[in-house]
Amino acid sequence: MGRWILAGLGTILLMLTGCDCGENCVRESASDQSQIIGQIQNHHYYWDGRELDKFFDLFTEDVVTHSYRPGKTDPVWTSTDLKMLEEGTRNYLKSQEGRRSRHHPSGIQFQELTEATAITRHTALIVHTEGDEPAPMVSM
Repeated sequence: MGRWILAGLGTILLMLTGCDCGENCVRESASDQSQIIGQIQNHHYYWDGRELDKFFDLFTEDVVTHSYRPGKTDPVWTSTDLKMLEEGTRNYLKSQEGRRSRHHPSGIQFQELTEATAITRHTALIVHTEGDEPAPMVSM
């Protein structure tokens, strides 16, 4: 199976790349919407759980990511490869010691879907708690 490139949180570009499992490899199609949605969910789940090895496995070596602040159109940070993404992520998480985050993605919309690429847009409710604060609860 190939790996997906995830770029950004809001608008995510996913590209299926070649696999490295040998010449008998069966490539999975980018048009498999459930697999794409699963990758988006894994992105959030691994980030929230600080499972960095699994998180970085979602990306290819040539991943490009941009980080934006609310209301800004220019990125405040850009990485141009996996090594730079890993370093930036580890530094960011060090600055967030004692803070827990939970991402709850919803409303995934496919803006483009071909055999090679999928461009999706989704919303995520992101909840942060610090120190001994209890995790927020959803009430109905």
